[in-house]
Amino acid sequence: MKKINKTHLSVAVLLLVVLLFPLMTQYKNFVFHTYETKVFQKSIYYGLHDSAFVDYYSLVENEKGYQLGKAKVTIKDESFIHDGDEVEMTSLIDDHSFEHVLEKEDLYHYNLDLITDKNLGSVNQLTLEIKNKTTGQTLSIPLNPSELNVYTGQNKDFTVKELYVYKNRIQLGSINCANIDQWKKEYDNVRIEYRYKKPESTSNDQYVVFYKQTGTIDEIFNHYSMDRIDVKMPEDILLQNLDLSIVIVLEGENDLAFSINLSKVNEVKS
Repeated sequence: MKKINKTHLSVAVLLLVVLLFPLMTQYKNFVFHTYETKVFQKSIYYGLHDSAFVDYYSLVENEKGYQLGKAKVTIKDESFIHDGDEVEMTSLIDDHSFEHVLEKEDLYHYNLDLITDKNLGSVNQLTLEIKNKTTGQTLSIPLNPSELNVYTGQNKDFTVKELYVYKNRIQLGSINCANIDQWKKEYDNVRIEYRYKKPESTSNDQYVVFYKQTGTIDEIFNHYSMDRIDVKMPEDILLQNLDLSIVIVLEGENDLAFSINLSKVNEVKS
């Protein structure tokens, strides 16, 4: 009887080891995923009007609230604004209003700043109001959701997640690193190069780096970034229509560099 019990105990211990081993080896992967910032909603809006055009209006909801704005506004009606006129632009979201700080490119082109609000409960209707304070004229432009392209890519140790592209704007998302403590033993800093493949290029110089990100390993990896970068592209070429990839350069005593191709997962309509 004792012999049988010892045999059963040995089998139970062996099964327990078999079950626990994969959990222990995957533990670090599990930990860094739990530290990601959860993003509930990303949207890009545009608005068409006889007198003005709004594009790249960004709306992001996460656990901290909403970020809204970062739009490009073009005044098409030259009679609406004149040299010396004072202009203000306000986002109207349901019963809320948010006045933007404007970056003026010229008399007819403006960039909206990005506003953060913790108290905005939901978004049912979104309008941009453009007011010429000098003349009293006002334009109200309803904004409509557009499509976003979302990309991902990975190798054995690194995963690119939730990289969004709309026309020539990119939102970085996150690059997650498994076993980050192990990498930190060999490398101090990291450089990320975002690049696109030239259309119909067959030469060795087929990639164009359009954005670089640098920092320590802790600063770059396992963090969600809501940075939005507007990329200057050749005329008639949209970034969202090109093949994208990143190059990760780990800097230490012996640098290590490798690339990860990015695949379009789907198109998300807000």
